[in-house]
Amino acid sequence: MKIKQFEARTETEAMLQVKEEFGKNALIVSVKTVRPKGIVKLFKKPYVQITAALDEKAAKGNGKEKETFKSQLEALGDYHYQSKTSEMEEKITKIEQLLKKNDVRHTEVSAAEPQQVETSIHTQNFPLVNLIYEQLLENEVDEKVINKLMFGLNESLSKGTVQMKDLIAIIYQRIIDEIGDIEPINLEGNTPKIVVFMGPTGVGKTTTIAKLASHYSINQNMNVGLITADTYRIAAVEQLRTYGNILNIPVDVVYTNEEVQGSIDGFGDKDLIMIDTAGRSHKNNEWQADIKALLNGIPDKEVFLVLSATTKYKDLMHIANKYQEIADYKLIFSKLDESTCMGNILNVRHRIGATMSYITFGQNVPDDFTELNPHDIAKSILGGHSSDGPGY
Repeated sequence: MKIKQFEARTETEAMLQVKEEFGKNALIVSVKTVRPKGIVKLFKKPYVQITAALDEKAAKGNGKEKETFKSQLEALGDYHYQSKTSEMEEKITKIEQLLKKNDVRHTEVSAAEPQQVETSIHTQNFPLVNLIYEQLLENEVDEKVINKLMFGLNESLSKGTVQMKDLIAIIYQRIIDEIGDIEPINLEGNTPKIVVFMGPTGVGKTTTIAKLASHYSINQNMNVGLITADTYRIAAVEQLRTYGNILNIPVDVVYTNEEVQGSIDGFGDKDLIMIDTAGRSHKNNEWQADIKALLNGIPDKEVFLVLSATTKYKDLMHIANKYQEIADYKLIFSKLDESTCMGNILNVRHRIGATMSYITFGQNVPDDFTELNPHDIAKSILGGHSSDGPGY
């Protein structure tokens, strides 16, 4: 499936671009008005952005199944363009009410256990099943995860215990269940709360910390302190200091593990202390021992691992496994704006089992982050689009 964003001054102009490049087989994923933020808004006017998709296989054939797929996705999110905002809002409200009632959960299809896998689910004679399978593969969902999500559906369809119209809703709910509960920073209990961030080089860890620190300082009115042990990169220290100066948040730099506790003690009046660790290669055994020693010296902390959504699946798994040898952690996925596939979020959750927390999707501090929304991820993976998410 080919996905592209088209931008223009008006909706009509943007739609003409879509038709010119994708033709009549184009699928409109989303239509939104983008209003520049910050100082940029003084110089750049709002514009219309249309995200469109073209299933090149479906364009050559398989039209009926594609239309079925599209019509079912309409019941799950803001998938097709609606000319009237009121009609769109009414549809979204109905969807949210349906999901709140957990109607999908009551569909009589047994959930798959990890060891129960249909290895040939996509070979069965159900064109819509095949189409969903291909869509998940195209979003880089691992085949084992796909088979778990679709377990039992061929048999249920054959027996008539599941109707074809319910198929997308069932997969949608199974993706949400697979992602599980979302857990941000735990602010309950005694203060200061201590949060440590780990991650390989280049994932945007320091920027992510700045976004979170800004959020909790400005939006939650908390007294925040920052500690950086990432002294291997001068740029990382200066970057955090710059953010600290702008946000009026104190930044302490430590050069040894022994200095960390003293820095924590110095921030005893804070509500929240965030610690940036050195981003190094996960293959470096000496560094692994060093960061493990650092964490062992910090009592009552929460640990977050920052991973980039743009990293290859095999590398993600290797990184995530290596960091699990160091400490238990919650997951933050960065750079969602640079990735067209959300499948790896599901893959890592399935394989590692770590709890999801936040996502980031840009360079703007503090705006471009949010708690991960399982519904948005499910819609994105199935080829739809969240009506109120960050646009992934």
